[in-house]
Amino acid sequence: MRMYEVDPVKPSSIVHFDWMTLVFPIGRDEQARQGKTVCEFVDGVLHGLKLDRLVFMPLAHGLYTYDKAKTAGNNSIIVAWYDPIKGVLPKGKQTFMVQMSGSGVETLESILVNSGLTVAEFVKKAIEEFGATFSRVDPCCNFFNCSKEFSARYVGEEAKKGNLITRSSSVRLVRKFSSQGAKDDLDAYQGASEGYTCYVGKNPKQLRIYNKLAERSEKVNLLYQVQSWSRWEFQLNGVHAQAFMEAYVDRGFDLVQTWIDWLSSNYRWIERVGHQEKRSRYPNASWYDNLIKTAKEKIKVRSGRQSPTFERQAKWIDKQVLPTFASIYYARLQKYVENGVSYPDAKKLAIEKVVADLERQAINEKVDWAQVSSFVEESRDL
Repeated sequence: MRMYEVDPVKPSSIVHFDWMTLVFPIGRDEQARQGKTVCEFVDGVLHGLKLDRLVFMPLAHGLYTYDKAKTAGNNSIIVAWYDPIKGVLPKGKQTFMVQMSGSGVETLESILVNSGLTVAEFVKKAIEEFGATFSRVDPCCNFFNCSKEFSARYVGEEAKKGNLITRSSSVRLVRKFSSQGAKDDLDAYQGASEGYTCYVGKNPKQLRIYNKLAERSEKVNLLYQVQSWSRWEFQLNGVHAQAFMEAYVDRGFDLVQTWIDWLSSNYRWIERVGHQEKRSRYPNASWYDNLIKTAKEKIKVRSGRQSPTFERQAKWIDKQVLPTFASIYYARLQKYVENGVSYPDAKKLAIEKVVADLERQAINEKVDWAQVSSFVEESRDL
């Protein structure tokens, strides 16, 4: 569950980004790009942000309006750009994009931890050094082992009763049964067998509240060792994404406070006490005040920076790098065979090519030699 420690019984919360799309400016021509091609410019930014430690594979058809793209981490991180004619980018196409899904942000966290950095420092660097803006962000708060009032079903029911004050024009409650989750839980609000999602508003500004425990049980057929898990997630696109990130910067990259401020500024569940003419005069529901308090006071932070040990890094490479590397190797092997080379010789040539590529990376000084020395020293005991 990311890189955090969650108590199986005690209430706690975690705030993090579950999606992030960054857009970077590129100079119009090579002179504006200091003599670099678009690809060289993009790779330079990725290097500055530590993302060049990933192994990327090309996407055949680009992404969105971008005509070139490459992907890493099972498509969880995608980089896309325009391929100019004669090195000149036309107006409106002088950008490139880095898109990270939920698992992509997790991969980013792994990379940054091994570099002694945080996501906040990554965002700060992207903005200040490379001029990044944001076209989509999904900041979310996960509530573990909290009361049923934090659940999607409860807040949706309260909203349907008219106890939600917001500028959003729609509220939709969706019910879904899991085909794989446990069948013995009887909690209709927070159990693993029956999932609810409450949608408040629509794209480009939406609050999505859902039973994450039921969703995980259905998708991966795993029962997490917590009593309940509700996720409150903003899906923000365009100007709303940029506005959230500007607020994040203004608050000193405090994601917890930014998330709380955005929630309380845009959504308020109320308690009807007496007979007021205007709903805005009713006080907050006590459970809603408690939710904000839980998000602020019971946040679980990273369990401690993980040192880049040989064993941990090797496991990360096995999961994130080797599958792609194996695809490259077998593609080269097949190409040699198709060109009439015998299988044993083709295998030898493919291996030699892989080794040559690795050595070229070392020559280009894209190897962290201090980390290599640390790994060598540590691995002597394995």
